[in-house]
Amino acid sequence: MSRTAAPDAKNDQADWPLVYVVPTSTATTLKTEYRVKIAQGTGNLPSKCWVRTVCAQPFLKEELGDHLGRLPAQVLSLIEENLFAYMGLVD
Repeated sequence: MSRTAAPDAKNDQADWPLVYVVPTSTATTLKTEYRVKIAQGTGNLPSKCWVRTVCAQPFLKEELGDHLGRLPAQVLSLIEENLFAYMGLVD
């Protein structure tokens, strides 16, 4: 599994074995209001894709594959906003 990480002091700590992962997909099906479109090249992604916030789950860091790059803060913020909205944590 390839990954694009966002700057995050908590996820960079070696003593935290888990990260919360939201998968990406290039498929245009399975649309939800919570998805986030990411342009090709953002975080070194090889193609444009959708972040599937409704499929987020904890993941062991040791199971992650190659590190592709880092997401810009504004993209990470949008992903977090949509994830929190999906979880019912915002009005």
